Amino acid sequence: MLSLPEGQRSELIDGALSLKPRLEHQRMVARLLRSFAAAAPESLEVLPGANLLLGDHLLMPDLVISDDPIAEGPALRAHQVVLVAETAGHGLKRSLYAQARVPFYLLVEGGEAVLHEWRDGEYHLSEKSDAGVLRLRRPFAVEVTLGG
Repeated sequence: MLSLPEGQRSELIDGALSLKPRLEHQRMVARLLRSFAAAAPESLEVLPGANLLLGDHLLMPDLVISDDPIAEGPALRAHQVVLVAETAGHGLKRSLYAQARVPFYLLVEGGEAVLHEWRDGEYHLSEKSDAGVLRLRRPFAVEVTLGG
């Protein structure tokens, strides 16, 4: 029997247990959620901690933006996802998002954010935060204050 700390978010990826910080992590996810939800067009749905099935891997990105707002079931699939956001880097997860060709991958770490866009068979740097503020033009216009 696997016993995990009460209330701690965790993922099991290729046999490795990944525990995420609690309050700081949740505050950042809340900031991302508020900003993205306010700016997203009605055709998109912004979900915190949604299950995402990529092949044999069940992941839980910190934030998922889906272009299938009527999706039902236990998990989204890559073809239903426009953007995934993570608040801590994990090379394997980035690799899995790339293999699944998720169009946008946002990584927020240490008060900085970088948006990667899938094109020409790999992720390319698309946008980067400046002075604690992330301004995106794609997949839609949004501004996120990372600190505070």
